[in-house]
Amino acid sequence: MKTVLLFIALIGLLAATVWWIFDVNSTLSVFDMPAAGWFALIFGVVVSLAVGVGLMFLVFRSNRKGHDEPPSMLP
Repeated sequence: MKTVLLFIALIGLLAATVWWIFDVNSTLSVFDMPAAGWFALIFGVVVSLAVGVGLMFLVFRSNRKGHDEPPSMLP
């Protein structure tokens, strides 16, 4: 249950952040970026997050499988 609440809270924060970015962009018109630029920006963020999450997954998986234990001497 805690995980679901945390997930909902994080999605809410993400939605609020995206809404704020588009609100500031439309109000100030600071970012005059074409659709291809927005696509590249979003694609870059998604790929960066995927690489980060994937590497963290591998770190935790390696630790749970015992690959991070020091070698032991055979008798």
